[in-house]
Amino acid sequence: MHSTSRSTNEILHDAFCDPISHNGLKRTFSLGLVNDKGTVYKFIDSNPRLIDFIEPMIASDSDTANLEMYNSQSSTEIYRNFLNWLFKTFGEDENNFRAKSLGRLKLSRGMKVLVTGCGLGNDLPLMLNSVGVEGEIHAQDIRKLMVISASNLCERENISF
Repeated sequence: MHSTSRSTNEILHDAFCDPISHNGLKRTFSLGLVNDKGTVYKFIDSNPRLIDFIEPMIASDSDTANLEMYNSQSSTEIYRNFLNWLFKTFGEDENNFRAKSLGRLKLSRGMKVLVTGCGLGNDLPLMLNSVGVEGEIHAQDIRKLMVISASNLCERENISF
């Protein structure tokens, strides 16, 4: 009996489906994931943990302009500055606030979690610790630079973006 071992990334990719048809996607080793009509959802920077589901869906110049605004180099800095201001204004320690908030989710080992609007990924290390290596985290954000930033913060195999 011949067994082929699959990478953690390949197993994580099984969770994805085409945003329109909801059919499964197949992995193309170098490009990304492809649907049954040939639309490719590319890996960002050739990283199989980072998949761009937005680019193939851009329908107009206005879509492009909006995404460029969200993905400007200064957008992550502006967001981080906003968070600093927010926590300071309300006298909250950011790490304690995040730990307390995430504690309400009652995450446990082996859980699969979808994070929408992952931002800079500040919550993700706490979530990864909660679900352990047996769990999975699927994180997304409309801002590609936020996703890249979050992925740099969390380089474990059981998280995809």
